[in-house]
Amino acid sequence: MVSAWPVTLPPSMLIEGYQEQMGDGRRASSTDTGPGKVYRKTSAMPDAMGCSMLLTTAQLAIFRTFYKTTLLEGALPFNIGDPKTASTLLVRFRIGSTPAISTTDGKNWLVTMPLDIMP
Repeated sequence: MVSAWPVTLPPSMLIEGYQEQMGDGRRASSTDTGPGKVYRKTSAMPDAMGCSMLLTTAQLAIFRTFYKTTLLEGALPFNIGDPKTASTLLVRFRIGSTPAISTTDGKNWLVTMPLDIMP
């Protein structure tokens, strides 16, 4: 069963700084002369999404527990609200990237999450 985003955290991410990039399912092969051939390898590529949330110190503790325990340090997928629509997205943390946490005042925390939108 897929975990859901905790109800004690904001339901969706900030629009400011939101980024989305389409997945690339193409493959290229070289040729003896001229440009290489490009063809479609798969249509089941995840789209990349970069997003952020502003959390309180208490919410940051909940987020850390969700990430480390519930998602097994980001290995499992989860459902979260789409900032563009009212729908739910199935996402997972991007391989090779982890959430980044920063603050300017020590009371509120900006959590930047590199996610893959699962096909």
